[in-house]
Order: sequence, then structure tokens, then C-alpha cells
Amino acid sequence: MAKKKVENKLTDEQLEKLQSYVNSANRIQLTIGGLEAQKHEWLHKLIAVRENMDVFQKELESQYGDVQIDLQTGVITENASNS
Repeated sequence: MAKKKVENKLTDEQLEKLQSYVNSANRIQLTIGGLEAQKHEWLHKLIAVRENMDVFQKELESQYGDVQIDLQTGVITENASNS
């Protein structure tokens, strides 16, 4: 059985196709990195919002006591354990 001769260079079409795949993979990885950075930033913002909400909830609790607040209407009701 004769060995198939191995070319020393890809055809232009093969090289372009390979380069296209590699470039696409690189762009996707770059995009993922950017999204991860955005995610990190948003998580820090979420933590800040939760910390501010905790402080405000303590202010409300000191003013109104241990109550339930309807987030749609703002109506305050006593907790069953306080009755």
C-alpha cells in the first residue's frame, strides 16, 4: 500500500477556514470575559443595594416596630406574634 503524500502547507481555503474558526473562538472568549466582568460589577451593585435596603429596613423597624409592610400599597400591619 502506497503512502499518501503529505502536503507541507494547507490550501488557501483550508487556512482561511481554520483561521475563521480560531477567530470566532477568540471573539467568543473575549465576549465571555467582558460579560463576566459585567456580571462581577452587577453583583457588587446588588450587594450595595441590599446593604442600603437592610439599613432602611432597620430605620423602618425602629420607627414602626416589628410589622409587615405591603410593598404594593404601603399598608402596615402588625405581625401575628405582636398581637
